[in-house]
Amino acid sequence: NVFVWSDTCNVYVIRDRDAAVLIDLGDGSVLDHLSEIGVGRVEWVLFTHHHREQCQGALRLRSAGAKVAGPEAERALFESPAEFRKMEVTLGDNYTIHGASYVRPPIQPIGLDRGFKTNDTFTWHGRELACLETRGNSPGGMSYLLQGDNGRLAFSGDVILDGATMHTWFDTEWDYGFAAGIRALRQTVTNLTALDLNALLPAHGPVVLQPKHQLEAYQRKLERLERLYLRGYDVEG
Repeated sequence: NVFVWSDTCNVYVIRDRDAAVLIDLGDGSVLDHLSEIGVGRVEWVLFTHHHREQCQGALRLRSAGAKVAGPEAERALFESPAEFRKMEVTLGDNYTIHGASYVRPPIQPIGLDRGFKTNDTFTWHGRELACLETRGNSPGGMSYLLQGDNGRLAFSGDVILDGATMHTWFDTEWDYGFAAGIRALRQTVTNLTALDLNALLPAHGPVVLQPKHQLEAYQRKLERLERLYLRGYDVEG
C-alpha cells in the first residue's frame, strides 16, 4: 500500500482503502491519477522540506480538502515565502549568505495545519510515522519513518540519492565556504545509518536499497568533500 508517482519530485502515496496520505506533492499531477489505485480522497500531505519542486502543486489542495504538515523548523518558509525572495537582501536576513539566499521557497504561501518537531509521531489509520530531523540539503529537512510489512521505510527527502550520491551541492552552501550545511548533512547521515532501515525512499530517483551500506559510503564521501572544501582551515577550532 505504498506507491510512488514522479514528476518534479517523487510523490509517495500511502493508501488505506480509498484514503491516502501523500509524502510531498510535486506539481500536483498525482491528484489526477489516484483513482487508478482506488484512492478517492487525500487526507494529509506531509512535506519533507520546503523546496519548490516538493510543493509547487499545493494550490490544488484547496479543492482536494487535504490537510498539510511539514517541518516546524521550516514553517516560515512555507507560510511566508515572499520574505525570503527579496530583491534587496542583507546579511542579517534569515537564510542568506553574502546577499544571496540559499533557500528555495514556494511561489505562494502554504499554510501548515501541523508542524512537526524531531521525534514527533504522526498517526493515520493505525499507521504511525516517526518524524526525524534530517538537516543538510535543507535547513529544516525532515524524514518520516514508517514500519511497513517488509520492514522500516524512511521517506528521506533530499538526504541521499541512490548510488550514495548528493542531490545538489548548492543546497548545502549555508555559510560561503565553511561547510556548515555539509556538516549538518554528515550528522543526518550518521543518524540514519544507526537505524534499522530496509529502504530509503528519496525525493528524487529510485529507491535506495541496502541503505546502511549506501549511507556508510556516502558518509565517507562527505568527509572527504568537507576536507577538500575547507582547504585546511579549522573552522571549529
